[in-house]
Amino acid sequence: MYFVVYEELCSDLNIYAYELEYEQIKEKCQNYLIKMHKEFTDDKNLWKVIACEEKFEDLTFYYTENGKCSEETENAIGLCFEGYIDRIDGYQDEKNVWHFRVIDYKSGGKKKLEDKIKEGCQIQHIVYANAVKKLAMADGVAEENIKIDSVQYIHFFEDDKNNQVLEYSGEVLEDFPEKVRKVFVEVLREKHYRKLENCDCNNKKDKMLKETNCNYCTYKDICRE
Repeated sequence: MYFVVYEELCSDLNIYAYELEYEQIKEKCQNYLIKMHKEFTDDKNLWKVIACEEKFEDLTFYYTENGKCSEETENAIGLCFEGYIDRIDGYQDEKNVWHFRVIDYKSGGKKKLEDKIKEGCQIQHIVYANAVKKLAMADGVAEENIKIDSVQYIHFFEDDKNNQVLEYSGEVLEDFPEKVRKVFVEVLREKHYRKLENCDCNNKKDKMLKETNCNYCTYKDICRE
């Protein structure tokens, strides 16, 4: 009899906890929507929602050991991304420049994400900024008329209504953090090392390849080849 009562009590508590959490989440979502509606109905507001769940693909970043480059070369590595962007806001100013604001909704903790970005382990905002730029150019907007004003991570589950947004803009959106770039360099070195392993030095083309790629080898100072 005791176990039956205990199981019923646990079941009731689980239902109560679920309903309480549901109501809290609903309230926070409603508060965010009210805040969003207020912003977009403001007479001074220029922003309009122009896309939701926007797909992007074939977004490739090319890197050499010297840094980012604009196109693929023999000594470069390409990193390709695809995905969906939660929301893109935009407007066109009087100079025909398109301004974009990228929104990504987060259900996790804001502090945890902020720490990851400071550590150089989060690159989503950089990818999204470049993806929006590519999408705009595909729609016929000239590159010089595109301005990514910001990328925002919105944590609407945060209790503090005035502390729900992580916003990034400017140069931080143009290139990956140093920690990520170091990984690219290591991959490049491994790529060139494997080419050298398969190299036939009696073949003129392979000999030229070896002479070129030896510059990237970690062991070039002690190698006897």
